[in-house]
Amino acid sequence: MPKYNDWGYLNDFRAGSVLERKLEGVLERMVAENPHMGGWFADDLGTRPYPGSFDWTRVPTSTQQAYRDGAIALSKIFRRVADRHGLIFLVNGTWAGGSLPTSGGGYPDMMQHGCSLADGGVIEHHEPNAFQVNYATSAQWATQSAVTRGTSFQFAIARTDEIRDQWRTRQACAFAVTQNDYGRVPAPYSRLSPAGLPSRVAR
Repeated sequence: MPKYNDWGYLNDFRAGSVLERKLEGVLERMVAENPHMGGWFADDLGTRPYPGSFDWTRVPTSTQQAYRDGAIALSKIFRRVADRHGLIFLVNGTWAGGSLPTSGGGYPDMMQHGCSLADGGVIEHHEPNAFQVNYATSAQWATQSAVTRGTSFQFAIARTDEIRDQWRTRQACAFAVTQNDYGRVPAPYSRLSPAGLPSRVAR
């Protein structure tokens, strides 16, 4: 995989990779050892790397397709295990509708935003412009989830309280928080349960 930025290379999660082969077992172990958990947050899981660090359009088409296929394969594993245990999973990666080289594409409809396998996504440090709101409210999210059955839960992480409140006004997300220090992530709910996480997800 190509070098992404100064910190290193893109993770190799192509279909058939070691990561894909081990993922289901790891998720099952997490469920067994954390009976209070509500699900997973899959960071950087999307059909293309986040734009800005390098020119994805110059990557060979075969690599772009392999990246997309790998993201979908991993999402199917998350969905399968989540449905088995009544859990949800959110993605913090790009599932923007459009062509393979420019957007990566949504799933299953490439031209539509969102991933039908994920219960929602995270919009990190973006203002609620027309593109971001359309992305968050796309009808394609969660349509293959046996847990939320087409009702998606989007999170917005804003750099300022003002932008956070704009997200709340747009009513495009279930939760919105302020993160003005990238090294500190606030909880999206005000009161933590004793275990620090919400207790499971009701069907």
